[in-house]
Amino acid sequence: MDVVIEEVSSATRRMKFVLRGDEVGNEVSQITREMAKTVSVPGFRKGRVPAAVVKRKFSDQIQNDAIISLVGDRVKAAMKERDITPIRQPYIENYAVADESEDYEITVSYEVYPEVDDPTLTGEELVNPIVELSEADIDKVIERWHVAHQAYETIEGPITKGDQVHASIELFADGESKWGQAQQVVLNTGDTDENNLQEITDACIDKQAGDKFTVTVVDTVLAEPGESSSETESEVNQIESQFEVEVVRISRPKPGQFNEEFLERLGVAGPDDKNFRTRARAEIETQWQRERERILRDQALTLLLQRNSFIPPESIISRQLMEYLKSNGLGEQQIVTEMKQGIESPLMRMTYAQVVADLKFSMIFERIQSDRNIEFDESEIDEIVADKMQNAPLESAQQSEPVYRMMMENIRQASMVEYQRNKLVDAVLEDVSKVDQTMGLDDFEAWAESVRKSMQAQPDQALESDQPVDSESEEVAPQSDMSVIVDTAGNPIDKSKSE
Repeated sequence: MDVVIEEVSSATRRMKFVLRGDEVGNEVSQITREMAKTVSVPGFRKGRVPAAVVKRKFSDQIQNDAIISLVGDRVKAAMKERDITPIRQPYIENYAVADESEDYEITVSYEVYPEVDDPTLTGEELVNPIVELSEADIDKVIERWHVAHQAYETIEGPITKGDQVHASIELFADGESKWGQAQQVVLNTGDTDENNLQEITDACIDKQAGDKFTVTVVDTVLAEPGESSSETESEVNQIESQFEVEVVRISRPKPGQFNEEFLERLGVAGPDDKNFRTRARAEIETQWQRERERILRDQALTLLLQRNSFIPPESIISRQLMEYLKSNGLGEQQIVTEMKQGIESPLMRMTYAQVVADLKFSMIFERIQSDRNIEFDESEIDEIVADKMQNAPLESAQQSEPVYRMMMENIRQASMVEYQRNKLVDAVLEDVSKVDQTMGLDDFEAWAESVRKSMQAQPDQALESDQPVDSESEEVAPQSDMSVIVDTAGNPIDKSKSE
């Protein structure tokens, strides 16, 4: 079987071969005879239409069916012979002939899972910081704790800058609730809000418990060029969202005091407890150890990306890209607008890079787990979930049962992903040569910041794909049935379109 397979990219292949003209002619004749038994043609009795008339009237369809049948058989046999498992239906890129007496040159494209280049970090070297805490270091961190774990007391209001507002918030757009029901949220009026609710936080000033009010937030969206009055400039559209807010409770900081949850975690009664400083040192050591482990893992992930230049299949990237955009809250029209811009859109560029990196990690991790026979422990995941629930950003006790269950499920899913990722990354970190380096807390924080910046400065390998972001990529599910050859839209190949 004269078949040539070309490697177009890490995951894309082209299969080229020739169908002999007489082979196609025989298939055309066979299909014509079968069709003559069933087609209806004016002037002839059904089942009595001459083959020559059928062939002339349905020439494109007959030839298309013949090509589909022959190419499907040839591709299926070639893949079986070479032990190839494509991840989606192959499709004919093109075929062209002058007449039926000539041979047909066929090009079929398909995708496979790429090979992981190197699932190890053998030969790499990383700094392993060892922090020696001074008394000044402990004082500095305790001052930070006073801000992060501030104790509050309930007050009657009105709300002033620095207060903590326990609020019930529901989002409406076009008159419809977008969350389904109100959510219980804690807003800190002393700092810039971390949850993109700054307008609501600002509107809380001077309000009191029980007050209800509406906050309108305006977002700007660029329209496509050509939809505005100018054909070359984009028009700025404004989208309004209404937040219905009710102030449930107001809390005010108690200077110099820590909240009960933090004190309980330290195992002390308060900052005057004789064991406070000892427990504080232990907590700080635990925190920097976690930060050290996190940064070492992040460096390992960066190195794994650098050592593996393969690019995941474009069909999977396109499908995942759509899911990421939807999960980020973009509507259908916004997604269409971003997709049309392709790599020129900052959002598309960032999302595409993230999708490619995540897919690469998934493939690398699967290889690591297989090579090293790593098993996961459900009880360890339960411990992570319990720890995260203690620090949940929403007041879980005030959530409705459906919202609470959804929050629990989200936390569990995220915890499972984090646990599995960390266990696999820790396995490859065993390949790394770690160089111990003693430093104080300031030096450690400077080292951590420099590592973060260096990782951010790495080129977007995800954008070094063999193919650019495809703004019109179809969503194709992986398939393995080779009986039918389709075009890029998933339809049977039409010769009239391929020529």
